[in-house]
Amino acid sequence: MKVSVVIPTLNGGKDLISCAQSLARQNFNYEWELIIIDSNSDDNSLSEVEKILHEKAVGINILKIERKDFQHGGSRNKAISVAKGEIICLLTQDAIPRDNMWLQELINPFFEDQDIVGSFGRHKPHQDHPRLLSKNLKHHFDYMSSMRIREIDDLDFYQKNEQHRQFLHFFSNNNSALRRDEWLSCPFQSVEFGEDQLWAKEVLENGKKLAYCDKAVVEHSHNYSLFSVFKRAKIEKRYYKKYFGYDLKTPKKKLIYIIFSLLLNDLRWLMKQGYLNPSELICSLRVNVGSQIAYCFCKDK
Repeated sequence: MKVSVVIPTLNGGKDLISCAQSLARQNFNYEWELIIIDSNSDDNSLSEVEKILHEKAVGINILKIERKDFQHGGSRNKAISVAKGEIICLLTQDAIPRDNMWLQELINPFFEDQDIVGSFGRHKPHQDHPRLLSKNLKHHFDYMSSMRIREIDDLDFYQKNEQHRQFLHFFSNNNSALRRDEWLSCPFQSVEFGEDQLWAKEVLENGKKLAYCDKAVVEHSHNYSLFSVFKRAKIEKRYYKKYFGYDLKTPKKKLIYIIFSLLLNDLRWLMKQGYLNPSELICSLRVNVGSQIAYCFCKDK
């Protein structure tokens, strides 16, 4: 089985180099290649990546596109179209595999069942990011780990239960894999955001299965500014409404209560873990205030 690892890049810097170093250390018994689709980077990270992988005799193919032409769905489709692997593994330039078994762990489900067409793994925060981010990521992926193989086994319940649908179709191309044959019949949609979850929903509704791989771990987190948190939450709110019909709106009457509750929950966790300090509190304020204000006041269109 040949595997292709696909990474979109733009001035990936030290994170991309760390990602390449981790990939070069993979304990993997199959032939694999790296495909980078790059939006005209002007740093030296790509030359470093080439050097690292050539030393390990790993094939590397770098595709160039204009920055204005990058699109989360369409650009990944372009990279996959030239891939030689039966399995396509997807990373982002700031997602760094945590150990040398990441690649094997991520593709293991494909040996179990031909109906498993996609897999995704756990995220842990970068070591230099606020500790509070580990709380949120752990909570999310512990929830994901409650169902290793996900499929629609009760269509009526799936259609009526929004929370269950959201759980089933969660998928993250920061750390995922898919069968190339399935991609040929079901490529990513040409969207600016969330191509991964749209793809997951479509293949599930086509009767296929996805797998969660708890041991396929990457370091991936974002220490966003207040404005960046607000901007991302605004995009998420519009995306989920447009493509899934989910309403993330925070009622104005409950805004202060919800923000206060979230901040208090973070404060209790920080005190319990012994991480209470100004930078962690600022992180909590940015994440909770920025997102809830966007969910409350930003329009869906």
